[in-house]
Amino acid sequence: MFLVFIYYILMALGWGFARQGKIPPLIGLWSANALFAAAGILLLKRLGRLRSGIAAVWHWVRDLKARRTVRRRPLEPFPAALPKSKPSGQLLRILDLYTLREWLSYLGLMVVAFTGIYMIFDFFQLIGDVVRNHIGLGVILHYYVYLTPQVVFLMFPLSILVATLVDFGLLAKTNQVTAVKSAGISLYRLALPVLAASLAASAAMFVLENRYLPDTNQRQDSLRNRIKNRPAQTTLLPDRQWIYGQSNRVFNYRYFEAGQNTFSDLSVFEIDPSTFHLTRRIFARHAFWDPRVENWVLEQGWERQLAGDRVSEYKPFNAMVFNELSEPPGYFLPKAASMWFG
Repeated sequence: MFLVFIYYILMALGWGFARQGKIPPLIGLWSANALFAAAGILLLKRLGRLRSGIAAVWHWVRDLKARRTVRRRPLEPFPAALPKSKPSGQLLRILDLYTLREWLSYLGLMVVAFTGIYMIFDFFQLIGDVVRNHIGLGVILHYYVYLTPQVVFLMFPLSILVATLVDFGLLAKTNQVTAVKSAGISLYRLALPVLAASLAASAAMFVLENRYLPDTNQRQDSLRNRIKNRPAQTTLLPDRQWIYGQSNRVFNYRYFEAGQNTFSDLSVFEIDPSTFHLTRRIFARHAFWDPRVENWVLEQGWERQLAGDRVSEYKPFNAMVFNELSEPPGYFLPKAASMWFG
């Protein structure tokens, strides 16, 4: 668990530095994986010649006795060395299948365990909203169906790490690694099927993230907003967002800078809920959140009051605060997990 904690601390730090622009995104996202891969290769290289304290003393005593015995014996010609034999292809195939089967069994167990823990924790977070908002069982089941791919995607690297540690740890504990080495097979060759399977899993995760997760994340975000009684928002066009506000307002904007809490090309539409007719529209070229008044300051815009098909009132402004637009910046934060690469 300590290694898992260190891994996620490094991954969180890299993600945070990448978002702040202090390091390139590629380094931020892959630094933890690169460090653990380098550490794994180094430890695998040292495993072949690593001995415990008692074993080291025993081997030293045995070597000392052997040297004394050789000194007492008369010199004799050394026997011819036995020819080196390479393991057969059938033996390697059997070994690969055995190693891969054991590793996959541990991997499946870890994925189910970690995903289940995440789901249980998430359910207890939502149970209050479910009761408060009278959410039906069907909505909850659909939410977890669409949430499962994202959770599996998040838990898969951790599951691979733990499954690899457990698999090779048990192989070493039961002296199977020693038996494999005695057959002339190196540790690198023993780890080859697991490495190949991990690379295949990485490719599958890349396809999953770019092809399937955006759609499932949109659906589970919509259902989660419904469970929490939050407004739904669209992410089909990242440069043109629509989001339902409080009361009967709909916000539309070209761009929202979360770090600065500013809008570009902000439009606010007010709708009559009884007729669904547009009654008012506010437009601002720029808008920013002022914490002193806890409201949005709209700049370079105009306000139109509508009566049926005609404009009853038109007021341009350079800067204005509308008290009714009290939605905080966190209300408009985008969900990056619902977007995909073009």
